[in-house]
Amino acid sequence: MKSCDRCKSNRVVALCSKSSDLNSIEYKGDWYDGYMPKIANVSSSDKYVEMDFCLECGKIQGEFPVGEPDM
Repeated sequence: MKSCDRCKSNRVVALCSKSSDLNSIEYKGDWYDGYMPKIANVSSSDKYVEMDFCLECGKIQGEFPVGEPDM
């Protein structure tokens, strides 16, 4: 069982969503339409959104800050 990086709660949800279609993403005021960009702690490929987040405090798990998305 995972525990939260911040509050140590065991209420951590693992989310994995496959997106084989186009996505719309807003970043720095601009919209991007296309496959899922690679973003550390959020996506691992152009087809999946994957993240763990805490239901207690809301923190997305992982080390932050992360680099620029590969759009």
